[in-house]
Amino acid sequence: MNGLVAVTVYFAAAMLVHGARVATMASDGNWGGALGVLVGQLLFFYVVQAILYFGWRWLSGDRSRTLYTSRINYLSLALGLLSLAGQMNVAMRHGL
Repeated sequence: MNGLVAVTVYFAAAMLVHGARVATMASDGNWGGALGVLVGQLLFFYVVQAILYFGWRWLSGDRSRTLYTSRINYLSLALGLLSLAGQMNVAMRHGL
């Protein structure tokens, strides 16, 4: 999977989960909070991707160069979507 496709799918899912909250923040004039919610999601994706990449390189050596563009994007997307599902569950329980 292309990295851009993974980021786009993850960002679209983050907008579905946090869209109403971000829109309310932006309409109240709290642009910093709205951008922080969205940028935080992208930072989470890239931090997970970097941890997986360097962890895999540490475990398998230099023979893992092609793995970066294939399986690590899938794993990062899967972990990111699981985190969004957890955030949605917490938001539903607390009425956010």
